[in-house]
Amino acid sequence: VKVVTAVVEPKLTTAEAEKIAPRMARLGAWTTRFELSERNYWGANIWLPARYVNGTLLQPGQRFEWFSAVGPVVPSRGFGSGGVIKGDHSEPTGAIGGGMCSSSTTLFNAALRAGLEMGARANHTYYIDRYPLGLDATVWKEGGAVQTMSFRNDMKTPVLIRGWGTRSGGIGWVHYEIWGVRDGRTVAISRPTVRNVIPATTYEKETTALAPGVRKQTEWAMRGMDVWVTRVVRAGDGRVIHRTTYYSHYKKWDGIILVGAR
Repeated sequence: VKVVTAVVEPKLTTAEAEKIAPRMARLGAWTTRFELSERNYWGANIWLPARYVNGTLLQPGQRFEWFSAVGPVVPSRGFGSGGVIKGDHSEPTGAIGGGMCSSSTTLFNAALRAGLEMGARANHTYYIDRYPLGLDATVWKEGGAVQTMSFRNDMKTPVLIRGWGTRSGGIGWVHYEIWGVRDGRTVAISRPTVRNVIPATTYEKETTALAPGVRKQTEWAMRGMDVWVTRVVRAGDGRVIHRTTYYSHYKKWDGIILVGAR
């Protein structure tokens, strides 16, 4: 087979890169800690997106969209079954790529703190306490429905996304950083405003799926609540560039301990 080749010029030229490189600074960063388990395919579903996104360059005006950047979430690319919330219960291995929301939430928070123009974002059904309250960003696909996470580089110079994972024993971390040329903007994020709190409880439920007397917790109690968090981004002259209030409604989620029927 005769190979046909063509020259493709880079979007960022060497000359431009050499000019910008000395001025590059870390604009925003975030890290999320998690336990390695079947719920995240032993970390792979969280670390792989960071690996695929790492090195992404956004030109001025260019939009980042989660699934376009991560690519197909399929076993052939290393993803496995992980946790998913379905209706009134969670399934530890109910979806390919389950658990990747730890990765999308981490990048969302890095971009938020970089002061970029944020786009799509939605909270989880219930609050997960390893995430900043009111600032989680779930992503999923089911049939033709999609919930993504996105943001846009509204600066006049390119920004670079770095992502990587680390681990120590059974604990993992996913890290994201946004790098670019500072333009004087500042970012202020309010403390969460929490209202309409509904306490949750944990109860036992008999099952024949376990040996008599054996106990296994499958759901963890988390209070229901409404949360508001506001981010204000200002230019160097004090002018407001972005002012966004993120609203999250978290359902009350009762804990369940299965007990083998005697």
